Amino acid sequence: MALRALVTKKSADGTVSSSVRTIADEDLPEGDVTVDVEWSGFNYKDGLCLAGRGGLVRTYPHVAGIDFPEPSARVPMIGIDRVTR
Repeated sequence: MALRALVTKKSADGTVSSSVRTIADEDLPEGDVTVDVEWSGFNYKDGLCLAGRGGLVRTYPHVAGIDFPEPSARVPMIGIDRVTR
């Protein structure tokens, strides 16, 4: 299964760049858990990771937006009820 993700990379010279890419399950690190989520958000720490700040990313490439709501949660700003498991 492929998924669209915001992927952050770090080049040999230390430059950090991010782009939306389609990645396959095989591209994910060994031992990760895959959860089917239709919507995700970014928080302050995600912003630091995208900018290469804060020392939060241990390995690159890094996929931002790992937080997701409970299936029964409601996203009040945009009114979305459904989250796919």
